[in-house]
Amino acid sequence: MVKMSVNKVFLQLLFCVICQLVLLVSAKRNQVLYCGACQALVDEVQYAIDSEDPTKMIDFGFRIDPKGGAKRKNVKYAGSETHMMELLDEVCDNMNDYAENMSQESNARRYVRYKDRMMEYLDIKNLNLDKGVQKSLELACANIIEEHEEEILRLYREKEENIADQLCREVGEYCTTKIKNDEL
Repeated sequence: MVKMSVNKVFLQLLFCVICQLVLLVSAKRNQVLYCGACQALVDEVQYAIDSEDPTKMIDFGFRIDPKGGAKRKNVKYAGSETHMMELLDEVCDNMNDYAENMSQESNARRYVRYKDRMMEYLDIKNLNLDKGVQKSLELACANIIEEHEEEILRLYREKEENIADQLCREVGEYCTTKIKNDEL
């Protein structure tokens, strides 16, 4: 009887410790960092989709028609689920092209691309090019994908409007204000 109550107390204590750890981990999540990483993720994915050859097609499987013949279905590669899975596997590597920017006027922090797509440096005034910042963005990006991969795929599959706002503010709740498409 005593052994059973000790086990019960131990399990309750273990449950409390686990709950505290979950709260601690979620409390340490930097909202500005995650908001910036989420916006950068959407920007990078959209750029990759837009840059893909629009005529490139992939086989999406086949069906057997009533006469027994194989009927193939081709779909555009750009934005297809195959393309999206490949992008989500590598997109966080692009966070190395981002830096932390401190606004002189508002003292607000945000994350901006400091290399253009041709690997030339843009204006680097007021930027923190610390590798630790880039590593934090990369980790936040990977966490966002891990937590919301299905939602990300759904938003792109359904060609939703303003994916950044939907993913970063509504789904992930990383950003607190509405995101306009031109902010990316």
